[in-house]
Amino acid sequence: MLQSISLGADKTKESPARIDAAKKAVGPAGVQTKQFCMTMGKYDMACIRVAPDDATPAQGLLKAASSGSIRADRLRALSEAEATTS
Repeated sequence: MLQSISLGADKTKESPARIDAAKKAVGPAGVQTKQFCMTMGKYDMACIRVAPDDATPAQGLLKAASSGSIRADRLRALSEAEATTS
């Protein structure tokens, strides 16, 4: 879940290129971007990614947030199998 902050909001027209760059940046770390959506409400964007572990996407979000254009909130989702396995 991502929110644009003033620096990022000023660069809205660059969004397609920035989205592509973000996808390419996390690929070598083994992170697959399954879906990217622009949203309305509290958050401006939502991104569904699959990663080999929890630390990898967290590192990517910290790097992206340090650019000063977004504020990120991470949400760990469990598959049905993960949620029902004891």
